[in-house]
Amino acid sequence: FDAKRDAAKVATDLILQGNEYAMAQTMANTSILTQYVTLSGGNQWDVGATSDPINDINVGIDGVRLGIARRPNTATMSYPVFKVLKSHPKIRDAVKFTNGGQLSDQDFGNFLKDYFNFKYLNVGEAVGDFSVEGQDPVLAEMWGKIFVLHYTAPSPSILTPSFAYKFCDVPRYSDWYQQIQEKSDYVRVQESYDQHICDAKAAYLISAAIS
Repeated sequence: FDAKRDAAKVATDLILQGNEYAMAQTMANTSILTQYVTLSGGNQWDVGATSDPINDINVGIDGVRLGIARRPNTATMSYPVFKVLKSHPKIRDAVKFTNGGQLSDQDFGNFLKDYFNFKYLNVGEAVGDFSVEGQDPVLAEMWGKIFVLHYTAPSPSILTPSFAYKFCDVPRYSDWYQQIQEKSDYVRVQESYDQHICDAKAAYLISAAIS
Protein backbone atom coordinates (compact mmCIF):
# COMPACT_ATOMS: atom_id res chain seq x y z
CA PHE A 1 0.00 0.00 0.00
CA ASP A 2 1.44 3.32 -1.12
CA ALA A 3 -0.96 6.16 -0.35
CA LYS A 4 0.88 8.79 -2.39
CA ARG A 5 1.17 6.56 -5.43
CA ASP A 6 -2.50 5.58 -5.25
CA ALA A 7 -3.61 9.20 -4.78
CA ALA A 8 -1.58 10.24 -7.83
CA LYS A 9 -3.16 7.43 -9.87
CA VAL A 10 -6.71 8.41 -8.87
CA ALA A 11 -6.05 12.07 -9.69
CA THR A 12 -4.45 11.15 -13.03
CA ASP A 13 -7.39 8.92 -13.93
CA LEU A 14 -9.79 11.79 -13.25
CA ILE A 15 -7.80 14.11 -15.51
CA LEU A 16 -7.70 11.53 -18.30
CA GLN A 17 -11.43 10.90 -17.89
CA GLY A 18 -12.01 14.64 -18.20
CA ASN A 19 -9.95 14.63 -21.40
CA GLU A 20 -11.99 11.80 -22.83
CA TYR A 21 -15.36 13.22 -21.83
CA ALA A 22 -14.55 16.60 -23.39
CA MET A 23 -13.56 14.93 -26.65
CA ALA A 24 -16.63 12.69 -26.65
CA GLN A 25 -18.90 15.70 -26.18
CA THR A 26 -17.18 17.59 -28.99
CA MET A 27 -17.36 14.69 -31.42
CA ALA A 28 -21.10 14.32 -30.79
CA ASN A 29 -21.81 18.02 -31.34
CA THR A 30 -23.40 18.65 -34.75
CA SER A 31 -22.71 22.37 -34.51
CA ILE A 32 -18.97 21.52 -34.52
CA LEU A 33 -18.93 18.47 -36.79
CA THR A 34 -21.00 20.01 -39.55
CA GLN A 35 -20.73 16.99 -41.86
CA TYR A 36 -23.16 14.58 -40.25
CA VAL A 37 -26.26 12.47 -40.52
CA THR A 38 -28.68 11.73 -37.68
CA LEU A 39 -30.24 8.30 -38.05
CA SER A 40 -33.76 7.57 -36.90
CA GLY A 41 -36.33 4.80 -36.92
CA GLY A 42 -35.59 1.96 -39.32
CA ASN A 43 -32.29 3.54 -40.39
CA GLN A 44 -30.71 3.05 -36.97
CA TRP A 45 -28.30 0.16 -36.92
CA ASP A 46 -30.03 -1.83 -34.19
CA VAL A 47 -32.94 -2.26 -36.61
CA GLY A 48 -31.19 -4.96 -38.58
CA ALA A 49 -33.89 -5.62 -41.15
CA THR A 50 -33.97 -2.11 -42.66
CA SER A 51 -30.72 -0.33 -41.77
CA ASP A 52 -27.52 -0.38 -43.82
CA PRO A 53 -24.41 0.54 -41.81
CA ILE A 54 -22.07 -0.37 -44.67
CA ASN A 55 -23.70 2.18 -46.94
CA ASP A 56 -23.85 4.79 -44.17
CA ILE A 57 -20.14 4.39 -43.46
CA ASN A 58 -19.27 4.55 -47.16
CA VAL A 59 -21.26 7.79 -47.48
CA GLY A 60 -19.23 9.18 -44.60
CA ILE A 61 -15.97 8.09 -46.20
CA ASP A 62 -16.92 9.97 -49.36
CA GLY A 63 -17.89 13.01 -47.31
CA VAL A 64 -14.43 13.27 -45.77
CA ARG A 65 -12.67 12.40 -49.02
CA LEU A 66 -14.48 15.14 -50.92
CA GLY A 67 -13.90 17.59 -48.08
CA ILE A 68 -10.13 17.26 -47.68
CA ALA A 69 -9.05 15.06 -50.62
CA ARG A 70 -8.06 12.26 -48.23
CA ARG A 71 -9.86 9.15 -47.07
CA PRO A 72 -10.65 9.02 -43.37
CA ASN A 73 -8.11 6.73 -41.75
CA THR A 74 -9.78 6.52 -38.34
CA ALA A 75 -13.14 5.41 -36.98
CA THR A 76 -14.27 6.26 -33.47
CA MET A 77 -17.41 4.82 -31.94
CA SER A 78 -19.00 3.98 -28.62
CA TYR A 79 -18.90 0.42 -27.38
CA PRO A 80 -22.70 -0.04 -27.70
CA VAL A 81 -22.43 0.92 -31.39
CA PHE A 82 -19.52 -1.50 -31.81
CA LYS A 83 -21.60 -4.33 -30.29
CA VAL A 84 -24.55 -3.63 -32.59
CA LEU A 85 -22.30 -3.55 -35.66
CA LYS A 86 -20.79 -6.88 -34.69
CA SER A 87 -24.21 -8.56 -34.82
CA HIS A 88 -25.77 -6.61 -37.72
CA PRO A 89 -27.03 -8.90 -40.52
CA LYS A 90 -25.23 -7.02 -43.31
CA ILE A 91 -21.98 -7.02 -41.36
CA ARG A 92 -22.42 -10.69 -40.48
CA ASP A 93 -22.89 -11.43 -44.18
CA ALA A 94 -19.67 -9.57 -45.00
CA VAL A 95 -17.74 -11.34 -42.28
CA LYS A 96 -19.13 -14.87 -42.73
CA PHE A 97 -16.08 -16.11 -44.61
CA THR A 98 -13.67 -14.72 -41.99
CA ASN A 99 -12.84 -17.29 -39.32
CA GLY A 100 -16.20 -18.95 -39.87
CA GLY A 101 -17.97 -15.74 -38.95
CA GLN A 102 -17.08 -16.15 -35.26
CA LEU A 103 -14.86 -13.23 -34.28
CA SER A 104 -13.67 -11.88 -30.95
CA ASP A 105 -14.01 -8.15 -30.32
CA GLN A 106 -10.37 -7.71 -31.29
CA ASP A 107 -10.77 -9.77 -34.47
CA PHE A 108 -13.92 -7.87 -35.40
CA GLY A 109 -12.11 -4.56 -34.90
CA ASN A 110 -9.38 -5.77 -37.23
CA PHE A 111 -12.04 -6.83 -39.75
CA LEU A 112 -13.57 -3.33 -39.74
CA LYS A 113 -10.14 -1.79 -40.27
CA ASP A 114 -9.42 -4.08 -43.21
CA TYR A 115 -12.90 -3.84 -44.75
CA PHE A 116 -13.07 -0.03 -44.72
CA ASN A 117 -9.33 0.60 -45.02
CA PHE A 118 -8.96 2.29 -41.62
CA LYS A 119 -5.57 2.58 -39.97
CA TYR A 120 -6.99 3.28 -36.52
CA LEU A 121 -10.13 2.11 -34.77
CA ASN A 122 -11.16 3.63 -31.44
CA VAL A 123 -13.93 2.12 -29.32
CA GLY A 124 -14.95 4.29 -26.39
CA GLU A 125 -15.82 2.05 -23.45
CA ALA A 126 -15.63 4.68 -20.72
CA VAL A 127 -18.59 5.27 -18.43
CA GLY A 128 -19.07 8.24 -16.17
CA ASP A 129 -21.00 9.07 -13.03
CA PHE A 130 -23.50 11.74 -14.04
CA SER A 131 -25.36 11.96 -10.74
CA VAL A 132 -25.66 15.09 -8.64
CA GLU A 133 -23.04 15.19 -5.90
CA GLY A 134 -24.34 13.51 -2.78
CA GLN A 135 -26.81 11.28 -4.62
CA ASP A 136 -26.43 7.62 -5.61
CA PRO A 137 -24.09 7.07 -8.58
CA VAL A 138 -25.69 7.06 -12.02
CA LEU A 139 -23.30 5.47 -14.51
CA ALA A 140 -23.85 6.09 -18.21
CA GLU A 141 -21.99 5.67 -21.48
CA MET A 142 -19.57 8.54 -21.99
CA TRP A 143 -19.46 8.15 -25.78
CA GLY A 144 -23.21 7.90 -26.34
CA LYS A 145 -24.40 6.43 -29.65
CA ILE A 146 -22.00 7.92 -32.19
CA PHE A 147 -19.85 6.68 -35.03
CA VAL A 148 -17.31 9.19 -36.37
CA LEU A 149 -15.05 8.88 -39.40
CA HIS A 150 -12.07 11.21 -39.37
CA TYR A 151 -8.64 11.76 -40.82
CA THR A 152 -5.70 11.81 -38.43
CA ALA A 153 -2.43 13.04 -39.89
CA PRO A 154 0.37 10.44 -39.49
CA SER A 155 2.53 13.16 -37.93
CA PRO A 156 1.60 16.70 -36.85
CA SER A 157 2.06 19.31 -39.56
CA ILE A 158 0.52 22.66 -40.46
CA LEU A 159 0.73 21.58 -44.10
CA THR A 160 -1.43 18.47 -43.68
CA PRO A 161 -5.15 18.49 -42.84
CA SER A 162 -6.04 16.71 -39.62
CA PHE A 163 -9.26 16.50 -37.68
CA ALA A 164 -7.98 17.46 -34.22
CA TYR A 165 -4.95 17.89 -32.02
CA LYS A 166 -4.42 18.04 -28.29
CA PHE A 167 -1.99 20.85 -27.55
CA CYS A 168 -0.10 20.66 -24.24
CA ASP A 169 1.82 23.69 -23.00
CA VAL A 170 2.68 22.06 -19.67
CA PRO A 171 3.24 18.29 -19.56
CA ARG A 172 1.24 16.35 -17.00
CA TYR A 173 3.14 15.96 -13.74
CA SER A 174 2.49 15.16 -10.11
CA ASP A 175 4.01 16.32 -6.85
CA TRP A 176 3.14 16.41 -3.18
CA TYR A 177 3.54 18.70 -0.23
CA GLN A 178 3.03 18.54 3.52
CA GLN A 179 0.33 20.46 5.33
CA ILE A 180 1.83 20.67 8.78
CA GLN A 181 -1.19 22.08 10.60
CA GLU A 182 -3.44 19.35 9.25
CA LYS A 183 -0.75 16.69 9.62
CA SER A 184 -1.46 15.58 6.06
CA ASP A 185 0.31 15.06 2.78
CA TYR A 186 -1.35 16.53 -0.32
CA VAL A 187 -0.83 14.96 -3.73
CA ARG A 188 -1.34 17.13 -6.82
CA VAL A 189 -1.56 16.14 -10.48
CA GLN A 190 -1.57 18.96 -13.03
CA GLU A 191 -1.92 19.22 -16.78
CA SER A 192 -2.51 22.18 -19.07
CA TYR A 193 -3.93 21.38 -22.51
CA ASP A 194 -6.32 22.42 -25.24
CA GLN A 195 -8.27 20.04 -27.45
CA HIS A 196 -8.66 21.80 -30.76
CA ILE A 197 -10.70 20.82 -33.82
CA CYS A 198 -8.42 21.88 -36.66
CA ASP A 199 -10.55 20.91 -39.65
CA ALA A 200 -14.18 19.90 -39.22
CA LYS A 201 -14.30 18.79 -42.86
CA ALA A 202 -11.87 16.03 -41.93
CA ALA A 203 -14.64 14.31 -39.99
CA TYR A 204 -18.09 12.88 -40.63
CA LEU A 205 -20.46 12.12 -37.74
CA ILE A 206 -23.12 9.45 -37.75
CA SER A 207 -25.28 10.58 -34.84
CA ALA A 208 -27.86 8.37 -33.09
CA ALA A 209 -26.39 5.35 -34.87
CA ILE A 210 -28.46 3.18 -32.55
CA SER A 211 -31.69 3.86 -30.70
